[in-house]
Amino acid sequence: MLPRIIEIAEQNGLTFNPRTYGKRETTCKCPFCNEDGNKDKWYLSLNTHDNVYKCWYCGVKGGVLDFESRLTNTPYQVVKEKYFPKKENGKKKHGAYTLNNYQLKKIGWDEYKRSSLEGFQKKRDEIFTDWKQHENSELRKLFAMFLVASFVDYSEEQKAEQLELIMNMAEKTGIYLAYSKIVSEFILNEEDRCSWAREGTEIARMAWKASYVDMDFDMEGIFLRVLFLNFRYVDKEYQQNN
Repeated sequence: MLPRIIEIAEQNGLTFNPRTYGKRETTCKCPFCNEDGNKDKWYLSLNTHDNVYKCWYCGVKGGVLDFESRLTNTPYQVVKEKYFPKKENGKKKHGAYTLNNYQLKKIGWDEYKRSSLEGFQKKRDEIFTDWKQHENSELRKLFAMFLVASFVDYSEEQKAEQLELIMNMAEKTGIYLAYSKIVSEFILNEEDRCSWAREGTEIARMAWKASYVDMDFDMEGIFLRVLFLNFRYVDKEYQQNN
């Protein structure tokens, strides 16, 4: 599945026109020509429906994969294979082989792959299961933290600081577009959210109730409760799978 062009723009720090953000035609400052940098102009247009882009000043244009390739200075073929892995003997490439060294390190399999490629191939199902569990746990935890930071009655400056912290934590998980996934689930009705987001919602409620009982509304304390409650989820999942 292709990524959303607006998510690629967010991930790479583009500056959006707040009046158009999220609309069919979202405009940004163009990072390719920078001709609108110091002006009240927005030359880069992102078509969020067709997943294409065009700068009305320098003329650069293309689809979402080309957009990511240009923004990250990554060869187009490398970007393409990230979303559409090469097939093995006519079959889709196993998920374990799509994980990079940083992702494998997050789940403790990087050294194993370096020491025994044959062993890695035999354990690929176990490895990919570990990755999916890591992904589910991290997204659940960060979603709960995002909910708390969004709804606790703090100043806008304090909320911005907490959301920046969560964004930085999301980047370190190794999960592609982790923060964008969290935001995408946040705008949905609770019943329409995916499983990790619904579980994160439950954790956020439990952390808030515990803080309310103790009359302790310090954000750091609430976040610690979220971490503890998420650990209990992880422990419960481990016991169910073993």
